[in-house]
Amino acid sequence: MRPKQKRRGRALAFGLACLLAAGARLCAGAAKTQHFAIEVNGIVCGYLEVRETPLRQDGADVIAQESEIVLMLSVLGSRFNGTIREKALIDAASRRQLRSAIRIDQNGVQYDFSFRATATEAVMRSSLRGGKEKTVPLAPGVLVGNDELFRRLRREFAAAGAAEVRCDILEFMEEEVQPSSFRRIGAETLHLAGNDHACLVIEQVNARTGLKSTYWIDPGCDFFVQFEVSGRKVYLSDRGVVDRLKVANINPAFFTKTNAAIIDPAAITYMRLKLKAEPTGALLSPADLNVPG
Repeated sequence: MRPKQKRRGRALAFGLACLLAAGARLCAGAAKTQHFAIEVNGIVCGYLEVRETPLRQDGADVIAQESEIVLMLSVLGSRFNGTIREKALIDAASRRQLRSAIRIDQNGVQYDFSFRATATEAVMRSSLRGGKEKTVPLAPGVLVGNDELFRRLRREFAAAGAAEVRCDILEFMEEEVQPSSFRRIGAETLHLAGNDHACLVIEQVNARTGLKSTYWIDPGCDFFVQFEVSGRKVYLSDRGVVDRLKVANINPAFFTKTNAAIIDPAAITYMRLKLKAEPTGALLSPADLNVPG
């Protein structure tokens, strides 16, 4: 793999891993094998399949959860198909994630992520960071795993009628605890997998990065029925989604059309840009927009 392709591949792998983390938020309490469709730019280009098995381990009730994501993507005409598999162990009572192992296979290149958590710390490992372990302290109340996050939000918004909630969440990809605020922004009925779901619509803003996400909570379900972030939408579907996939072009996620022809980009020594943009995943000041090169 060429250096530019390798860097692009690593960026995509990180994005795929983030999508798995997002998709996992849909799986809380799934009692059977469940399927979710993944849309990018309005194209159903992937699916998420979740299977859960109850176990008795060391005198405690736990859930073995296996997730698989299949994605069909293209960038600049090159295909970047990806498969992501996760094996996780979850405490049955709290739905707190105890450990997880993720393997990403992207065009034959593999990336690995893992973590294990106790009441006071999480030990994390990522092949994108050289495979070194990183220990993250966990204060009381920090949410570990997306199933635990779902239960907290359903309790606060659906049961208690809260308007806004703040949570500290262990973010697996960033390998740190980050604060987020959640607020109710509306209600909507969705027709998914043959059923109507009367949902509360909840917006999340990560206070560290500014990343915005939206969740649809049906109080009668044990999982998010829909989730959306950065133009990616994941929603409850059926087994048939596996046969409906198409390739999604994700050029807009990396490039913006300027309507200006640049004959020799390497000769550029100075450029002034006038644009209107909303940062995604980063909180920026005007000084941050001045870059060398």
